Amino acid sequence: MITVVLSLFILKEKLNRIKVISLALGVLGAMIILNPDGRLNLGVLAALAGGACYSLYIITTRATSQSNDPIKTLVFQNVFGSVLITPYLFIAGEPIALLDLVYCAVMGIFASIFHLCLIYACRFAPASILAPIGYLELVSTAIVGYFIFFEIPSVATIIGAIFIILAGIILTRIPRGMPR
Repeated sequence: MITVVLSLFILKEKLNRIKVISLALGVLGAMIILNPDGRLNLGVLAALAGGACYSLYIITTRATSQSNDPIKTLVFQNVFGSVLITPYLFIAGEPIALLDLVYCAVMGIFASIFHLCLIYACRFAPASILAPIGYLELVSTAIVGYFIFFEIPSVATIIGAIFIILAGIILTRIPRGMPR
C-alpha cells in the first residue's frame, strides 16, 4: 500500500479501480497472514517498517530503471548493501563458520538474480502494479516453510494467501485500453 501511495506522488502514476481492488485484497491477505489475532506487536511493526523500506526500494528502482543500465543498478545495490551491513560482522564478535559463508554466498546469488529480475520489471511495469505482486512473497514463504521446515500453514495463512493470489490474478486482467 505504501508503494502505491508513494507512486502516486513521486512517480505520478495513475490509479484505477482494478489496481485499488487488487491492492485492497493484497493488503487484507497480508494482514490476515501477519496478524491473525488483530493485536499490534513488535513483529507487526517490524513487518510494516520492512514494507516501508521495500516500498522506497521499489520507487527508487522504478525511477532509476528508466535511464540506468540494469547491471550497473544491480552492482550499485549490492555494493551499497554490503557496505551497510559489513559493520555488523564486527559487532557480532563471533567468527563466521565456513558453511555459513557458503549459505550466505548462495543466498547472495539468488538475491542478485531476484533483484535483477525486479529491476527489469520496474523498467516495464508501474510500481502500482508491482506492489501487490510483492505480497506473493508471503505465500512463497509459507510454501517454503511447509516443504523445507515441515510447518503446517495456519487457516489464517491459507485464507490470506487466497486473497493475495486473487489480487495478483485481478492485476493480470487490466484491459488493454485502461491506464496501467
